[in-house]
Amino acid sequence: MQISAGTIFVGCGVILMFAASHPAPLRKGRWLKMLISLPVLGVAGWLFDQGSPASVQPLVGCVIAFSLLWLNNFTWFAAEAVHRVVHGRPNQGGGGFVPDYRGTRSRVEDGDLEQAIEYVQFELSKEPGNFEGRWLLAAIYQEQRKFKEAAEQLDLILACPTSTPAQIASARAALQQVRAQQIQLDSTRERK
Repeated sequence: MQISAGTIFVGCGVILMFAASHPAPLRKGRWLKMLISLPVLGVAGWLFDQGSPASVQPLVGCVIAFSLLWLNNFTWFAAEAVHRVVHGRPNQGGGGFVPDYRGTRSRVEDGDLEQAIEYVQFELSKEPGNFEGRWLLAAIYQEQRKFKEAAEQLDLILACPTSTPAQIASARAALQQVRAQQIQLDSTRERK
């Protein structure tokens, strides 16, 4: 049994679709993109098998259509690569002077909390009093059961002169919860 070049072409396209939609920020809408891409890949594979000069233009058209469907994904990978070359570290989600916590949220969704802490600290270096960053960092520490560190972040929110009354109220409520969790953890340790 011989596998045709068109079948290999389609198989590589399917593998490329899964690889291009693996990172968490790129998963939204991937099944729809794949559903639309499969017929395009099928036609491209069939044209690839034809191998006649007349099939080159439609084949190029199919490749362009596939590329346009997946342009955002490919651009994301290219931006990540350029960022690594220029800055020597992975893209942490934001650029410029305004904090951007997309990279942090992506790492939290992936369960990589240590990397998420690095990302949020990088973004907080741009604006140390940023409520969203401090709140996110407190939540990550709370998830890791590092209640002392979570309380420190909430205290920073309370001490920040730019915190709104709503933010202060949220931070106070969260601080009470974190302190209660710390007391519960301490009493559990004492019993052991």
